[in-house]
Amino acid sequence: MKRNKLIFLTLILCLILTMTGCGLDLSKLNLGALLPSSSAPPSPTEPDTSPAFPSATPTTRPEFSDDTSVTCPDGHELVYHEARANCISDGWDEYVTCKNCTEYSTQVIKPMIGSHDLTCPLDVCPGAWHVALHTCAECGFGMVAKPENRYYVSKLTQTQYDVYCDIYNAIMNFEPEIEIEAGLLTREEWTSVVMWALSYDSPELMQIESSWHSSTLTVGGETYVVKVVPTYQMTESTYRSAMLLVANTFADWQTEMLGKSDYEIELFVHDQITANTTYSASADYSNCTYGVLHDKLSRCEGFSKTMTWAMWGFSIPCASIVGEAGGEAHSWNAVRIDGEFTFVDITWDLGNSFSHHDYFNVNEEILLTTHEIHEDFVAMGYPECTTMDSNYAVKNDLYFTEEDEALLEDKLYAELDKAYHDTDYVIELRFESNERADANVDTVSGIISDWANDRRVGISYRTSRGSNSQIMISLE
Repeated sequence: MKRNKLIFLTLILCLILTMTGCGLDLSKLNLGALLPSSSAPPSPTEPDTSPAFPSATPTTRPEFSDDTSVTCPDGHELVYHEARANCISDGWDEYVTCKNCTEYSTQVIKPMIGSHDLTCPLDVCPGAWHVALHTCAECGFGMVAKPENRYYVSKLTQTQYDVYCDIYNAIMNFEPEIEIEAGLLTREEWTSVVMWALSYDSPELMQIESSWHSSTLTVGGETYVVKVVPTYQMTESTYRSAMLLVANTFADWQTEMLGKSDYEIELFVHDQITANTTYSASADYSNCTYGVLHDKLSRCEGFSKTMTWAMWGFSIPCASIVGEAGGEAHSWNAVRIDGEFTFVDITWDLGNSFSHHDYFNVNEEILLTTHEIHEDFVAMGYPECTTMDSNYAVKNDLYFTEEDEALLEDKLYAELDKAYHDTDYVIELRFESNERADANVDTVSGIISDWANDRRVGISYRTSRGSNSQIMISLE
């Protein structure tokens, strides 16, 4: 922990010396080595071979005898956890637990590698601010995913990938215009594939706005993009400061989350963002992580990019999804927890009176009742999200099917006892459907009154119906 902090304190000092002493000119740097074209992403026809999203199922599975199953009344249901040891945290070889009991685990903790020999992917490092883009030569750890480990970038064809690299490097050089050889990229490829990879699969490009301008040329009946003009919202100096802020914040988060599960990490990052950021569609930098971490103002785009970037820092696969919600353009995330992708929408978890987990790890069936995925992301193939196993209410035993509603009073009594001693705690109940949630609103109010009478306490409280099947309660 001390070593990790020392690295970043040293980098801050380097930045001060850099900014005051040498006046770096990034336009003179060769950034071609950042995304080497020789390491092409996998073919779109072979998505399962991408190292960023390997199968969570090992080739051999542990077998359970009748003797071991006797301690698990519901029968062992296996959950496979992926390894994540690196230079800043302990980890493990891939291991197995039982979803229905705590008696079985093959987990063996492995200590952190401890090298943290950070290397810059560029031929010449621009300065201390660039540390957030460095990787460890020993374990491969870095604050951002490699190109082949980015969900949409990994789907690009070789030619699309080469153009992506050229545009990426030009933006890092703050070039005002980026020329593309005619015949390489059609207008359709630019607007439906490559532009999305730059806009949502490259969250470190904080220096540009979300709008793109391009020039085209028609050859033989096909229209090609020959020039791209990004809109810069940061100076080089501001961008350096922004990168340092991201690096330090993520380092603090990683230190705090040492040894935690992927679910715990995801929940921590979600709650850090929702507790400290206000929604704003018009604030400066609201489209990027700098707006989230510095100004504490962001729109959905900034939230989804920050979630993606933060998860990458923990070696957790994550991708942004674009579409519509509530009749407006919108973006959210798909995060892989315990080997399965699940949707999380930070924007829609920012409540008017308190933040919540209404859209924390929901499946597609629930999400698509209020959201619509953009046709380009459908065509590219977004992560399939079918599970509710990592949903907040499910994890906290507060999900109720119609049959489970008989248990509502006992469980809500226990939650109210907890909230009474921690007024910051919000009780979040999830029901099988919106109809069941609506049917239980009065029941919940009655249970709260009964609990207050039984405990002989005077309380006031707020309740809120979530966008889907949640009822949230906060004692005051």
